[in-house]
Amino acid sequence: MITARRAGRKAIAAGILAGMLWGAALGLTGCDDGTPAAPPRVVRVLTDASSYVSGSLVRSILLNGSAQPVYTLNCADYATLEIQRPEGWMNLGAWYPLCDGPTVPIALSPGRYRALPDLDSGTEGLEPGTYRIRVEVYGNDTFPYKLIPEDQRLSEPFTIVNGGVAARS
Repeated sequence: MITARRAGRKAIAAGILAGMLWGAALGLTGCDDGTPAAPPRVVRVLTDASSYVSGSLVRSILLNGSAQPVYTLNCADYATLEIQRPEGWMNLGAWYPLCDGPTVPIALSPGRYRALPDLDSGTEGLEPGTYRIRVEVYGNDTFPYKLIPEDQRLSEPFTIVNGGVAARS
């Protein structure tokens, strides 16, 4: 089961990474003065589906498709779940246990991915609705840490439905 899960994540990551790197390569045009543009930082938070039946696992990864390392902090709620409400997105916090110990930056090398903790929508008691995952990702490994742009730290919204069939992405 674990091997199949890893293989599935690797396939998702490899396909998306190839597309992102190709897109980034095409976007490396020079500035007006002929100076090459710096490679864009292309980081994504990806889930394995766009819709889940209540009680199923939500699997997600943090993918670094950029040319530079990015960093998360261990022993912190670096990945949190948000639900969409009429007034906006509401942070529900981390769904996994935090560790005791010093908080240090952990590098995610270019072209690599890190599996985020699985979210069990049944045991977490999540109601049907629209959710997204927010990951605290930093562009540097020294204090003060600087977050990369928000659009690279959020998953696409996904839904959790009661019973029935959920859509796969």
